[in-house]
Amino acid sequence: MNIRRKLEINWWLWALVSVPWILVALFRRWEDKGGGVWSDWSDAVYRIRVGEWRYCRETLFWDLFLPLLLGWLAQYFIAIAWQRLRGTSPA
Repeated sequence: MNIRRKLEINWWLWALVSVPWILVALFRRWEDKGGGVWSDWSDAVYRIRVGEWRYCRETLFWDLFLPLLLGWLAQYFIAIAWQRLRGTSPA
């Protein structure tokens, strides 16, 4: 594997891999003991509006940043595998 090869990003593949996981993570509904139903997205937006950024960092990391990072890695390896497969085909 060539370390110096140009880094190529397939934006459509990245979005296809990352966005569904982000939507599931952010809009998943939780029910607390009092019977209230909330999602991570509504909690994060509320905390940002109130000014409590430090309490929504965990939500932003696990529900936004991590899926974007893993989606980028997945699209990168899929793109590399696709180029290798296409380059070695007998056509």
